[in-house]
Amino acid sequence: MYLEKIEKTVSETTEFDVAFKKWLLKLDKIEEVINTSDVIKQHKFIIKESIKSAKHMLSDEQEIVISKMKNTGSSAWSKLQEFLTSTHTVEISLEGEVKKLPLPVVRNMAYSEEQYVRKTAYFAELKSYEKIENSSAAALNGIKGEVITLSKLRGYSSPLDMTLQNSRMDRETLEAMLEAIKEYLPYFRDYLKKKAELLGHKSLKLPFYDLFAPIGKVDMKFTYDEARKFIVENFKTFSDELASFADRAFEENWIDAEPREGKRGGAFCYNLHPIRESRILANFDGSFSNVTTIAHELGHAYHGNCLMDETFLNSNYPMPIAETASIFCETLIVDAALKIANREEKIAILENSLQSSTQTIVDIYSRFLFEDEVFRRREDHSLSVDEFKEIMLDAQRKAYGDALDEKYMHPYMWVNKPHYYYADANYYNFPTPLVNYLLRDLLRNIKRGKLSLQRNTRNCFH
Repeated sequence: MYLEKIEKTVSETTEFDVAFKKWLLKLDKIEEVINTSDVIKQHKFIIKESIKSAKHMLSDEQEIVISKMKNTGSSAWSKLQEFLTSTHTVEISLEGEVKKLPLPVVRNMAYSEEQYVRKTAYFAELKSYEKIENSSAAALNGIKGEVITLSKLRGYSSPLDMTLQNSRMDRETLEAMLEAIKEYLPYFRDYLKKKAELLGHKSLKLPFYDLFAPIGKVDMKFTYDEARKFIVENFKTFSDELASFADRAFEENWIDAEPREGKRGGAFCYNLHPIRESRILANFDGSFSNVTTIAHELGHAYHGNCLMDETFLNSNYPMPIAETASIFCETLIVDAALKIANREEKIAILENSLQSSTQTIVDIYSRFLFEDEVFRRREDHSLSVDEFKEIMLDAQRKAYGDALDEKYMHPYMWVNKPHYYYADANYYNFPTPLVNYLLRDLLRNIKRGKLSLQRNTRNCFH
């Protein structure tokens, strides 16, 4: 109810936003106008961005109607999908006992040390999606259809071109990144084949249920308090300010950590600039992977904190740099764990890091391929559940290649990933692979003394 009230209020500001941007577009000698005031100079970049955006705006009346209709269009579809997945339960039979568990709990079983648990959870998860597949397909068709319509009306050649402009990124950069990904896919496939061999798969193909299987005979488990201590202490080795900020986030309960019924899966951070705080959603199960996930989300929060002294208008940043602080902080924790680990633990930590990079490079590439094909087909017709599943499997084949066992892929990844259901954030996270490698390389070169950088992370992420 409260969210709908906020959305209604936001839509009512559209009239003023459109009028202001179109007024900026009509101004002659904009540089001279900007130089008349220090306050205006401070917002030069956002003014130029607004002018660029205004070139794709429709009439005032059309923009107002679109803003209001989105509340009962794509926003409503997004809320439906969030409701479906957050209330979704999975019936699973383990050791003769049948239980109904929240979806995030069952998905977290992919990290179990026991293959029997991982495989059982995988099949139970896939079976459970049959209950919501038609509703999810309707939601995704509605959202993508709206995006296609609006991108055409606003004069973009495609939703991808609209996304690139919103991301402050050009097509040449994207294509260079995708080419680099394709060039390195064989290395990731070799890693996955080796993992399949270590897990006993004679075909040297990894089933989806073993993608996140731990390697090494190490039970790296953390209580929530232990995770807090480990993160704060190791953030402190780089920056006292970063460590204090993270400790505050734990102390003031900014983090909703435990998985439970009625809560969506994954992890997320939202920066609340007006109150100078952030809120983090996580599904912590005690694994080292989940420790790095919380560190990752705290990086997002700290990025927002670095911008708190900026004006609200200057606090927004696009997707290509959204993952900088988060991957930086995640890498701090991985490197810290490696320093104190024995040989077996190092194997587990490094494998976890490889696993994470595989998701960032290979899986996000598959998501890009999936969404691109969905947009192409949605131009012509609404897609069926079978089509969505077919496109997802084809995207996984192209990304994972012969390293993924075709008998055990994941045709429903489009259901459980909320990113596909954001009408204003299409191709979500496609710049992340580039950022991932740049940041990991940067941090490690700093530590080796090859680069000098002030240890005040505010300078790193500002």
